[in-house]
Amino acid sequence: MKDGLEIYDDKGHQIDHYLSHHCKPVDRRNGWLCGVSVGRNVGNIVVTEWSHTGYLHVYDTAGDSWRYNRCCVCQWPDLVGITSDGFYVVSSYDDRKLYLYTSQGVELWSIDMSRDGGMYDMFVDNNDIIFVCLGNKVVYYKSGKLLSLLSTDTKIEPRGVFVDKNREIFVCDYKNNNILLFDKNYKFIKCLIHLDYKPSKISLYNNKRLSVIRWDDNKVYVYKI
Repeated sequence: MKDGLEIYDDKGHQIDHYLSHHCKPVDRRNGWLCGVSVGRNVGNIVVTEWSHTGYLHVYDTAGDSWRYNRCCVCQWPDLVGITSDGFYVVSSYDDRKLYLYTSQGVELWSIDMSRDGGMYDMFVDNNDIIFVCLGNKVVYYKSGKLLSLLSTDTKIEPRGVFVDKNREIFVCDYKNNNILLFDKNYKFIKCLIHLDYKPSKISLYNNKRLSVIRWDDNKVYVYKI
């Protein structure tokens, strides 16, 4: 990511560019802006600074303008999600842990994820259940406690996960070039889309348009479902 956040509408048109004129540019020798999450219930945008200092850059809406703040968290923060009460779930590339922080950067709990491979993606749903693409599986947590994992009949390599307002779960299967669909009870439903490329990230707009990032060219492909 550049020293800025580009925002696009559902037709792929850029509608704004934030951050670069608000915050001090990141020293590229030490890190760069990495993960981003939008608070659905609290109206803010949080961006991780992937660096030794480990900052979260927080942008809150204030009328027609944006208020900027930042807080120091774990070293080398990567993925980020926002809970319904405005707390931040952050993964650390440094120690392979998952952390929960208050909006002031106070640590509430952490989970050691180092035994199960790398964390590739994370999503916090409307019920504050945390879904993590971890190694060759998708695990989900509530209040820092492991609930279970999503399972299929075939081996997968999950790289992206998204949960819609109906609690249906979409997963990018990097290994098999598939978009997988699970129901609200975490049961596998079907392969929703078979692709001719390897998907790495996924999101859903208005429960109709599925956006998928292609791994090898970093382009966003949009599908109507």
